[in-house]
Amino acid sequence: MAIALGLCMIALGTTSILLAQDDRDTAMLRRNSAASLLTSDSAIAEILTIFSDPSNARLLGKNYDPIHPKTGTHYLGSDGIPNSGDEDSTAVNEWQIPDPACLSSLGVGTPTLSLTQTLNPQSSYRLLAYRYHPNTQSGHILVEGIHNNIPSQVYVNLSIKHDSREFPGISVHQSAYWQGRRLTGHNSNFYFHPQASASTGLSGKATPTAANRADYLDGIWSGPSDNLNLDSIEGNLVACAATSSLSYSPQGTTLGTISTSRSLAGNPDSVTHYQADRIELSDSEVLEVDTTAGPVYLYVNGVTELRGNAKIRNVRTDGALPRVGDFRLLQVATETAPLVLYDTTCIQDAFIYSPEVDVHLLTTGDGCPGPGNSSIQGVLWAEDIENSTDSASVRPYDRDGAPNLVTSGVTTGIEVPENVSSLVDLLEAVNLPVFYKITGVNAWNKVRL
Repeated sequence: MAIALGLCMIALGTTSILLAQDDRDTAMLRRNSAASLLTSDSAIAEILTIFSDPSNARLLGKNYDPIHPKTGTHYLGSDGIPNSGDEDSTAVNEWQIPDPACLSSLGVGTPTLSLTQTLNPQSSYRLLAYRYHPNTQSGHILVEGIHNNIPSQVYVNLSIKHDSREFPGISVHQSAYWQGRRLTGHNSNFYFHPQASASTGLSGKATPTAANRADYLDGIWSGPSDNLNLDSIEGNLVACAATSSLSYSPQGTTLGTISTSRSLAGNPDSVTHYQADRIELSDSEVLEVDTTAGPVYLYVNGVTELRGNAKIRNVRTDGALPRVGDFRLLQVATETAPLVLYDTTCIQDAFIYSPEVDVHLLTTGDGCPGPGNSSIQGVLWAEDIENSTDSASVRPYDRDGAPNLVTSGVTTGIEVPENVSSLVDLLEAVNLPVFYKITGVNAWNKVRL
């Protein structure tokens, strides 16, 4: 009896020790799991900071979704949500792509984001996947934190906006004879081809306060060498030969020559295309393009010429502001068919694309509405832009004979709108960098893979 009682006491003691050990193991596991989750949360905070660097901000508009080794499918899938069932077995990695043009000119390096990072001897993290949805302007990121070999995954839904910090309000891929005209607005950056400029040795960019700003102004015939000592450009001057070759095909309703006031309108759910042989407006004639229902692309096969107080306007009737990317004026001629603005004319809220013919800005005063002094409110990408009827090769620019500088001393120019997000697709098309920024966190959840 005594022996049996002794064995019972030993068994009870052993059980108590095992239970205590199990409690300690459970507590340790809980502590490691909590530390693992804290590591994941810390990793998210660190990664969001890293994405604020312009070198990495470009990645926010691209997708990275490799294959989960245990499931053989994506971590996130096309909807950006883990475990939703839309994952497939084709890896996505848009983060491993060649650098776009003008990165070095803008002073932006290659991405420095690391997919794995050791925080301390016990803790590390992995960026498992990222998906970007342009329609909802959201980014979906999945991170795994590991502490003492215990993993924990966190999914975060981010609000992502286009960052227009280096957007080309003007881009010319040959010559720019700017001659002191104004370029204003939040996105008033001027891209020009250094080898086709008046200062062929330029590279990089000059901010408004740069010590060598005058050299860049000279490059577009708008600096001290032209007896122009007032800097009339609010944004950066970027010496970069940006590609200007958008893919487009003239199509849509044929309008013939537009020589009197008329209206055009877009249709819901798709781009509406029109073609014109020429545009010749004068006096107070207006071509009004209503983009309330949808975008409008107008292809012009010949000259576009405005005189007097004539205007081409992008309008909306629903109270919303017109978006510059919703009306695209495309000069499709290949030679001797420029776009010319005279007098106090205006093209308002438009993207103007003239890749193979010149744009002549010969206005004599403010023609557009608003407080600015402008003949164009929008974005201009062209072969050349000239404050004359011809080109020049030597200074002084205003000289006898060609070119005929008919608007000497006039400063009326171009006002670039603040919101250019409707033109992001064009930056991708011409291989220019597109930057994004995180503006908020929509959701932050622990998940289990």
